[in-house]
Amino acid sequence: MSIYDKTTKEFKEMLEREEYKSENYELHEYDGAFEMLADYGNIKTLFDDLVKELGEIPTQQEYVEAGVKRAKLFFTPRKDFGKGNIKYRNIDDGRLLRVGKGLTEKTHTFYWNDEELKKAVRKRLSRTYPSMLAEVSLIIAIKEVFPDFKVFANPVIDSVMGVDAVVISKEADKTVYIHVTGKSYGSSDYLNQKAKRKGYAEDIKGKSHFYERKSLKGHIHLTFSKFKDSVSTEIVNGNPIFKAEHIHNVLTVALEQEHIDSSKAEQLNELHNWLIKNEIKADKIESWGI
Repeated sequence: MSIYDKTTKEFKEMLEREEYKSENYELHEYDGAFEMLADYGNIKTLFDDLVKELGEIPTQQEYVEAGVKRAKLFFTPRKDFGKGNIKYRNIDDGRLLRVGKGLTEKTHTFYWNDEELKKAVRKRLSRTYPSMLAEVSLIIAIKEVFPDFKVFANPVIDSVMGVDAVVISKEADKTVYIHVTGKSYGSSDYLNQKAKRKGYAEDIKGKSHFYERKSLKGHIHLTFSKFKDSVSTEIVNGNPIFKAEHIHNVLTVALEQEHIDSSKAEQLNELHNWLIKNEIKADKIESWGI
């Protein structure tokens, strides 16, 4: 049984269990360079990997501790140099990395034996976990209120295209591309900021390729409240999940818009063709469906 086969009621009952109670992790006093890293040990696939391993949604503690193990391997000095778009080399017991872009780009040496770095990793993972739950609740809600829709979600869609879920309505002949973030200052301009960024993937030989988002037609941005109930969000045992009625209302309005991608999902197919053209490992597009 897929985690997305749960009903909203079953998902909430699971989160109400003691082991899923949200924990507030310790603050740190580490250099902001860590926050500028896009990835630090295949963290982007961590949640999906744990779901496959455990056969269930991991708890926050399981997610954080598994992420710490990956981060430790990432920040431990290694002999190889210059793989993909991340250049590094050994500096004593640390690892030199290039962080940031453009005017903010700089190099920084990370030492895993620095306790503040370990705190920073745990704190960042603890912040990422709620967004994973929000995304799961989004897909569960879509499948519940729109059972005839096709839903696509995949780590490649997320990391390269920058989209958390794709919804296709054959009846309306529309495709909606959904981006999810926590509600914060400046989040209203999120899609415009996202349009300027490039996706990234490595081919089978380790060569870097950058994906340009040519269109934001049919893209919508959903935000969840992080700490208290709101129009969009219900807090369950400290965890934010989308309200099914809110998802219904937002998607109903989105599908009424004229300027939106058709049900042929041109942008999704364009991504798949780009992956094949650049010899980047990818399953058939049908397998991205949920």
